[in-house]
Amino acid sequence: MPRRGPDTFEAEKWGPFPFAHAQVTANTTLKVYKVPANRTLRLTRATYHNVTGLANDGTNAFAGTIQNGSDVAIKLFNTDSGDADVKAIAADTIVIGDLSATDAFLVFEGGEEITLVLTEDGTATLPAGTLVLEGYLY
Repeated sequence: MPRRGPDTFEAEKWGPFPFAHAQVTANTTLKVYKVPANRTLRLTRATYHNVTGLANDGTNAFAGTIQNGSDVAIKLFNTDSGDADVKAIAADTIVIGDLSATDAFLVFEGGEEITLVLTEDGTATLPAGTLVLEGYLY
C-alpha cells in the first residue's frame, strides 16, 4: 500500500463487503467486520437485500441498523408502521441505508467492530438477508 508520510496511508476503496445472515426471530447483534489495527474505516454506503422481504406492521416488526459501538451509523430499515421512520423491506428489492448526519458515527478506528443490530418488536421473523457495506480504508 502506498504511503504519503511516515504514519499515514492513502485511502483505498473498501468493499463491496457482503455479509449474509440467517433467519432472525429475536433481538440480535452480529459482528460484521473488525477494522485492522492502525487503520481507519469510513463507511460511505450500505445496502440490504432480503429475497422474502418483511411487511410493515404496527406490532410485529424489525429494525436494522449498522452501529459503531452504541452509535447508529446507518439506518437500514424499520418495518414498524407505528414509527415515524418506517422503511419497509420489499421482497427481492435492494434497500439503501440512510447514513448518519453525525460524520463521526461513520468512522471506525483500528480494532473497532462494525455491528449489524436487528431489533425485534413483537414476534416478527426476519427472513435471511444480505448486507453489503462500502467505504474507504485509511
